[in-house]
Amino acid sequence: MASSKFGPSLLLLCLCGCANAPSSSTPAVPATAVTLTDQQILSTLMEKTLYGVTQKGSHPYTITFSADGTDVFQMPPSPPETERWTLSSGVVCVIPRQYPKECSVVKTENGEYWFVDPSSGKLNAHLKTSP
Repeated sequence: MASSKFGPSLLLLCLCGCANAPSSSTPAVPATAVTLTDQQILSTLMEKTLYGVTQKGSHPYTITFSADGTDVFQMPPSPPETERWTLSSGVVCVIPRQYPKECSVVKTENGEYWFVDPSSGKLNAHLKTSP
């Protein structure tokens, strides 16, 4: 990601500056949400643009994961930033250039995706396939 005060992690990121409890703009993970496996993550999220809004609800962003281990994070008006990501045992880790790595399990229901820290249970991001 490009260097900005919001950072790439913001995404998965709301990653960085969004450690607040979910607000009305960020729905909680439904109890019925399904946790995706590695194969499901690859087949569901690769090469698709996902849309999110910071947990405070004030900054929209997109992220696109590519099969080559890169992703592009965009939070206007900052330019797009290319990051790296890894996937292992159902955990996606986004590795921005200037921010700490952020890891999440991916839960889904009704075409929405919640990226949740596997250790703390903290919601890192809520993403959709359309704005």
